[in-house]
Amino acid sequence: MSRMTFKNYGGSYQLRIRDSQDLEKIQVLDEVHWAAISIPTNSLNCDKAFTDYVDTDNNGRIRPSELKAAWSWLALVLAGRQRMSEGSEILRLQDIGTDNSEGQKLLAAAELILTNLNMPTKNEISLAQV
Repeated sequence: MSRMTFKNYGGSYQLRIRDSQDLEKIQVLDEVHWAAISIPTNSLNCDKAFTDYVDTDNNGRIRPSELKAAWSWLALVLAGRQRMSEGSEILRLQDIGTDNSEGQKLLAAAELILTNLNMPTKNEISLAQV
């Protein structure tokens, strides 16, 4: 793992996250370096289904342990993480890690969706298709 890089954001030094390798560092980042140790899910500008998934105790807040658990799952099922920083809504099926049961389930679900949509090729799936 490469060195952690911190940057001053609004007067507070925080971990600089530019890509999946930087994001992986949250697993070892001490909570004293987090900007917040809890954030209300309704203050985030993203899909509610996503925040509901990450908020495992359903208390309306995301804590570092929940974010770390979400990253662990993602690292388990997504073998190809290089494209994460692209901001794409497309998942290449070849990027799904199938060396574990979770990845195999994810791949099977994606293939089922594409089959049900009568897609001629099953190389990638978009968020809209899901």
